[in-house]
Amino acid sequence: MKPKFFLYFLFALSLFSSCEPDNDNNNNSNSTVDKEASRIRGDIYALMQAAYLWTDKLPSNVDTTADVSPEQFFYSLLYTALDRWSFFVTQDQLKDLENGVFYGHGLMFTYDEYANIRVGYVYKNTQAYQKGIRRGWILKKINDQSVDSYAQLDELIGEGKNIVTNRFLFIDNEGKEQNITLQKESITTNPILADTILQRGSKKVGYLALESFLGNDIEGKLDNIFSKFNANAIDELIIDLRYNTGGSLATANHLANLIAGNKADKALFIKLTFNQYLDPYFADSLKNSYLEAQPNSLTQSLQRVFFITTGQTASASEALIKGLQPYLTTYLIGTRTYGKPVGMMPLEIEKSNYVIVPVMFEWKNYYGESSGYAGIGVNYAEFDDLTHNFGDTSELCLRQTLHFIQNGSFMPRKKSAAEVSFKKPDWRGIRAEIGAY
Repeated sequence: MKPKFFLYFLFALSLFSSCEPDNDNNNNSNSTVDKEASRIRGDIYALMQAAYLWTDKLPSNVDTTADVSPEQFFYSLLYTALDRWSFFVTQDQLKDLENGVFYGHGLMFTYDEYANIRVGYVYKNTQAYQKGIRRGWILKKINDQSVDSYAQLDELIGEGKNIVTNRFLFIDNEGKEQNITLQKESITTNPILADTILQRGSKKVGYLALESFLGNDIEGKLDNIFSKFNANAIDELIIDLRYNTGGSLATANHLANLIAGNKADKALFIKLTFNQYLDPYFADSLKNSYLEAQPNSLTQSLQRVFFITTGQTASASEALIKGLQPYLTTYLIGTRTYGKPVGMMPLEIEKSNYVIVPVMFEWKNYYGESSGYAGIGVNYAEFDDLTHNFGDTSELCLRQTLHFIQNGSFMPRKKSAAEVSFKKPDWRGIRAEIGAY
């Protein structure tokens, strides 16, 4: 959250000071209740009434003296019919998340077209990578138990910073069984999965695979990549967002600036809308973000941009696509995106180590369009080809995109992917934002 925005938010929140629930009917329990926990629950409720996008859907007659943890209390307030994303963390957890740090094995899993669970990517600074695990490996067992679903992954791998050792049985890309033991470790993500320049006929094609909009100095890394694209005078651009679950909308805005800043300088990128009570207190200058030319913005004025997407392309990734559509022709290759037209902001609970991260706004582009809750449809449906690496021109989605760039049409397919879209699970919190175990 930008400091200026936060100051405005605090001012607006003061106008909602009467929002704390009336617990006069619960005096009988006051002698035994933890007053500090009750105060924290009251602060959570007041913040949610002021800031939550679906504030009118909050439960009525909330009892902040009920003996439940602040985390349980927060989750009991959510409008679960639409809200699959609001979450509760500590300040340390939030700091790690913003810096792209998490505790785990550094493995991201996804489904292939036959519903096998495969490795989507492996972070290189991990035991998993050092022991040879690679994209495309099929996961069969964890700790001698068969794995058929994401729910089992959650149960068997677990969360938290416990020093846990897990035994994995994989089938590698040559069809051989691989038994590998991994211990959880602190991992710093690198959202840049691949970047390269490809030649197709007379055209130079810039390719960037980006797995999130989180991480330390991610904008500097993007600047360096686009500096290279400019030095090579690329003619076309492919942004691979197939596993990009989102992150910072400001970083998505920065990438949009690099793509189209010189073409659409000062044009509206994304507009935010808050709940009906909070929205009037914010000027458009605080709710709107604009495209702005950067030193490394593409000097070649592109007319179009290609995106590779799956059901795990979500949130800020979808905002990037829709935010550029008024100014560039966009082509989507892969499968329909996830569908998250809303965003969250962290709100610290005073005099505690707790942070709530509720859904606070909807986003829309210049045309008033978002991804909706059903996601963005594709121009050409193709399977996520887990048997090839990012940037490999034999990988199905990239191959089809390059064929269109060179020939103006897509190749016939052997099997349709139009009805296939394995969405990312509806996780909340750190796992939902990071996307990896």
